[in-house]
Amino acid sequence: MLNFKLRQFGRVLPFAFFFTFIGINQISAQEARGTLGLGGMFGEPTGATFKYWFNPGNALDASAGFSLYDDADNATLHLGYLRHQYNDIDVQRGLLPYYFGIGGHARVGERSNAGIRVPLGLTYLFENDPLEIFTEIVPVMELTPSTVFHVNYGIGLRYYPGQLRE
Repeated sequence: MLNFKLRQFGRVLPFAFFFTFIGINQISAQEARGTLGLGGMFGEPTGATFKYWFNPGNALDASAGFSLYDDADNATLHLGYLRHQYNDIDVQRGLLPYYFGIGGHARVGERSNAGIRVPLGLTYLFENDPLEIFTEIVPVMELTPSTVFHVNYGIGLRYYPGQLRE
C-alpha cells in the first residue's frame, strides 16, 4: 500500500508546485531570491512542503502528501495564507514566530474530499542558515462529500536556496 501512496504522491506533486507558484508568477528572480522554501514534513499528512514569503509577516504555504494512518489511498493537498507574529517569543539566536492562517484542503483518491483548514504553528528561523523548522496543529473542516471535523499535525524542515531574510 505504501508503494501505491508514493506513486499517488508523485502524481499530485506537480499540482502542488503549480499552486505554490500562482502567487509569485510576476516576481523577478532577484526579488524572489531566498523567499521560497522547499522541504518535507512528517505527521498527518506526510510529504513535501513549500512556503513563499511575501514579506516577513505574510506567507503562502502549500503541501502535497499522503496519510500514514488512513487505509484509503488518497493524496492530500493544501494551500493557505499564514500570518506570522514575531514579538511575543524572545530567543537568543534566530527568530521564533508563531503563526496562524486559513486555507483550502483537498484529498484526491479513493475517498476524495475538500474543506477548510486553519493552521496554528510555531516556526524557528535560523540566524545564519537558510533553514526553518516548524510544527503545527491544523483543525480541518471537510465540506464535501459530507461535513467532517478532524485535526492534522506535523513537524517539518524547509530549506531556502538563498537568504531567508535580510
